[in-house]
Amino acid sequence: MIFAYKFFIIFIISIINLKDAHSSKMKNSFLKNNIINISNYNYPKPDENPDKIVVAILNTNDIHGKAFSQKLEYNNEQYSIGGLEYLGSYIDVLKKEFKENFLWFDSGDQFSGTLESKATRGKVITDFFNFMKLDAATIGNHEFDWGRKIMNKMFKRANFPYISANIKMKNSNSERIDDMIQTKIFTLPNNSIK
Repeated sequence: MIFAYKFFIIFIISIINLKDAHSSKMKNSFLKNNIINISNYNYPKPDENPDKIVVAILNTNDIHGKAFSQKLEYNNEQYSIGGLEYLGSYIDVLKKEFKENFLWFDSGDQFSGTLESKATRGKVITDFFNFMKLDAATIGNHEFDWGRKIMNKMFKRANFPYISANIKMKNSNSERIDDMIQTKIFTLPNNSIK
């Protein structure tokens, strides 16, 4: 949480990728110590303090094409994690609560990793982001998995900007990838926060 003059910002990070935790010992430790139910997290609410503007910033990353939830067992209990239905529901709740003081960004590795994403070459994730009105995204290394041509198709399909200030293609005179921008300013209501 960052406090600043007359407003504070909530950073909510909700997507975790257990695939990166390689050993079962590491997975169990990760599950036990690092997963919190953020739906019950007591973050500052928009109406708690009328003298402050509360802004929620949601960051997702490493979705890896996981359109459907996955079953996980821990201590003989079954859990469903991931999936666009859960993420979409959570975003709807935050948008309803924070209204125009909600921003959602994705930090990349959106596409490759699942059958449903491979079959659609990432369209399932881009269409979800469009439907849910993602504010902006950047790319990760896996956006390059199917080549630049497919990646550029997804950029053109997107109703949100892809932002990156430091990617240059080999053997190109261009300082940036097509359909990407280097910066974007997000202005919230009454020009209160930029």
